[in-house]
Amino acid sequence: MNMLARNAKKQLAVTAALLSAALVTGGASSGSSSPSVESSSSASPSPTPNPEATKKYPGCDAHLHDGDKAKTTTFSNLRGVQYAEVSLVCGPGSATMYNTTFMNNPKNPSAADTNLKESAPLTLWNSFSQDSVALDYSVPSVLKNGPHFWVNDWIKLPIGPTLYFSGLYARWFANPQYAPDISNIFGNPKFAYKQTTVERNSVIGFNAGTKIFVLVDPDNNPYIMQAGSSQFDSSENIQTLTQPDFASKLHLPSGWQYKVITITKPLTIQAVDGKATVLTDYLANTYDSCTSPSTAACSYNPLTGQ
Repeated sequence: MNMLARNAKKQLAVTAALLSAALVTGGASSGSSSPSVESSSSASPSPTPNPEATKKYPGCDAHLHDGDKAKTTTFSNLRGVQYAEVSLVCGPGSATMYNTTFMNNPKNPSAADTNLKESAPLTLWNSFSQDSVALDYSVPSVLKNGPHFWVNDWIKLPIGPTLYFSGLYARWFANPQYAPDISNIFGNPKFAYKQTTVERNSVIGFNAGTKIFVLVDPDNNPYIMQAGSSQFDSSENIQTLTQPDFASKLHLPSGWQYKVITITKPLTIQAVDGKATVLTDYLANTYDSCTSPSTAACSYNPLTGQ
């Protein structure tokens, strides 16, 4: 694969990872290991499909409302769980996303299994293309994003219906707002380590005594990893993030640092006034800012403990 194609493929995942950061919503507590349904409100209003797209692609009208009756669910024991996402894209700002977390146990793939650590086996994930799913669901285009793995311990978010993608089951998680010029972003390496604002209502949780993975910019602002990626380094997992040479793989900008910190008290990250600031590193791992849009984004600064 030439360098241009490699960069294009890489930034596709980086951009998708940024957009997937809009998934998590609501408040949360660490809870039990089983998801518990707590309300019936959706994360956000469903997008309105373009009438021409609906006429030509009936899948848009059929699935852009999959989140209308989503139920808010708490997920615990997420750390290290591998997952992937499939988005049905019906135009700028008009998409619907499905996540495989806790699905695809070989014994009963359509039922959630909160003990499952790998929800998107590569043999299945690599067995279908974006174009084939677009044809199956009668939509203009599809984005496959993954595999990733959670590095947080719990989240709370609305969960909608389950769809089947040529061997994989995935549940509705969000209506991501893909930008009109998203195709121009692909292949542009300058977007790594750049802040991006996403609209969401979210809380992500890390338990006391666990490790967190932090980028620190030259102004000493921390960014906490919320999802790892094995898309470009297939050997990356929750364990490799702690290895001494991991930082060397990130091609960090001048003045930036990567730190592994064991926290002594629970840490939460939340959107402030419905907005969160995120960035991705060179390997498409996704991070949330603790200081933007304000220091209220994190329950405390993990660099100082205050």
